[in-house]
Amino acid sequence: MFEKLIKRIAHSLLFSVSHNFDVHHRIIFGVSMRWIWIDRFTEFQSGKKAKAVKNLSLAEDWCIEHFPGFPVMPACLLLEGLAQTGGILVGEANQFREKVVLAKISKAIFYGDAFPGQQLTYSAEILVLRAEGATVRGEIHNGSQAIAEAEIFFAHLDQNMSSKIFGNDNFVFGGELKSLLKMSHISTFDSSVAQGS
Repeated sequence: MFEKLIKRIAHSLLFSVSHNFDVHHRIIFGVSMRWIWIDRFTEFQSGKKAKAVKNLSLAEDWCIEHFPGFPVMPACLLLEGLAQTGGILVGEANQFREKVVLAKISKAIFYGDAFPGQQLTYSAEILVLRAEGATVRGEIHNGSQAIAEAEIFFAHLDQNMSSKIFGNDNFVFGGELKSLLKMSHISTFDSSVAQGS
């Protein structure tokens, strides 16, 4: 029963998110926004935890409209950076064999805002890792100041269903996200590697 629910969630997410994401951002912001919301990893312990940073600047696309004259990073983009940190951690735990998608944010608490000029640190820790997916606990900080925390469930897509829709390539971890690990000098397939610890 749990597996059928995951398949239904993943199926609906695949069609709604992939089609609507760029359309919504073009409508809201009037521009096509970039998709990567972390700059680099500073720590990575395979199957356990990871830390990544994002340097915010006035050159960010969201500064144009959110809000003119007083740019505040949208909460959804804060969560997206955290989800990318956690999603790469979950994907790497299975050597990127699984297509990992964000299925549910079961809890999100915001303590403050994020502004240009700040460096955000995204911390993610795997709480549960199973064949169906993984639960990750994450925190966002600006220095010692807590900005947000969240608990995120990532689903592993059914290989047969996703292959029919997207082919055999792993569209989730195609290039840019995996290259963040390489740029940080972190081996993506050696589970004994831990950087920054």
